[in-house]
Amino acid sequence: MFPENGGYVVWVSSALGPFWGFQLGWMKWLSGVMDNALYPVSFLDYFKSAIPIIGNGFPRIIAVLVLTLVLTYMNYRGLTIVGWAAISLGVFSLIPLVVMGVISIPRIKPKRWVMMDLKNVNTLFWNLNYWDSAVAEMSSDSFQLLGMAERGMFPEFFGKRLSFVYSFS
Repeated sequence: MFPENGGYVVWVSSALGPFWGFQLGWMKWLSGVMDNALYPVSFLDYFKSAIPIIGNGFPRIIAVLVLTLVLTYMNYRGLTIVGWAAISLGVFSLIPLVVMGVISIPRIKPKRWVMMDLKNVNTLFWNLNYWDSAVAEMSSDSFQLLGMAERGMFPEFFGKRLSFVYSFS
């Protein structure tokens, strides 16, 4: 909608003024810096089970610095390399799932997919796809709207109850 770059800063500046636009820009940048600093550390925490030496001490510091430099260089080179790296990491992450799926194929027993408890047919069909949970979820959501309307957080319309609903109980 805005023909300029700046994302949130442009939106907030136009709505609340340049002071709050600056505050948002600064906080967003600070949040991004801190968030991006967590990725190398989290990656190494997962990776240390395969290579225990990077678990702590000087080797860990070197590993964090090398990983940070590699990621920084990738971002410096541009979105193309970042995109291909993201795709490669996504495929690499899915490899264990594919391997486990292939290994499990001989153990698949389709007869388990159609098992029925004929003694409790009514309960079975009611709980099929967990409809009792869905009914409970919708009920709690509607009462949440009712409560919010009664407190003035929602329009009064959501606080009105229909009279025919009580005839079923």
